[in-house]
Amino acid sequence: MTIIGLSLIIVSLDTVAPIPKIKATPDLKLETEITTGLHRYRVYYVSKSTKSVLGLDYYGDGSRYGNIHLDMPAALVKFETKMPDGYPLGEEARILNVPGTYMMQAIVGGVQIRLDVQGVRKKVNGRATFENITTFDGPFCIAAMRQFSARVAGKRGKASASFTASGTGVKYEKLTSFTGLDGKWPNASRVRAKVNGKDLIFVLGANGVKKNGVWQSLGDSPMVIGSDLYVPKAALQ
Repeated sequence: MTIIGLSLIIVSLDTVAPIPKIKATPDLKLETEITTGLHRYRVYYVSKSTKSVLGLDYYGDGSRYGNIHLDMPAALVKFETKMPDGYPLGEEARILNVPGTYMMQAIVGGVQIRLDVQGVRKKVNGRATFENITTFDGPFCIAAMRQFSARVAGKRGKASASFTASGTGVKYEKLTSFTGLDGKWPNASRVRAKVNGKDLIFVLGANGVKKNGVWQSLGDSPMVIGSDLYVPKAALQ
């Protein structure tokens, strides 16, 4: 399965912080969208060319930061914990890659987030079934997961020059000048900025910053609100 040409946008379904969404492309069609209150969201997309299905969802509002963990699996399955791009993701993260399904789960800012891809869909006796995924773009999925998680995290902030994040109490500032390292903003999941003579690299969904080549942990991860990027103030000092 190969999905290309995606970009993340915001759709204003609540006035506090809008829900993250992926923009449909000529190949990718929005099929189902489910919202339960302000803190639960699920969306499915279908690739017209491959009939593969991409899903994204989140649950929580960040108020249980530090006290929420990934659910235990119903059966013994082997998860990967190293992310495809080599950077950490949230407080916890894991990947399940089995025939027919690729699933990435993470706790980011006290919110449970998931991305899953199911193989080619076809009808068998009138019922939809999924074939195995024969090709898979790991770099695309981790980038999409990071962009999605940063927009979910943005629901704990507000569109202003600075704010204090709910859930963690971390102080944030808007980063006004930066360059995407793996795509043009807003599709980049890694960005670089020069601040006070320091070279900073931020990774969406990662609770840290690479400052002059050295990774430093922070109490929260970058947030995206609208088209703006917000980072923990401590990283800029």
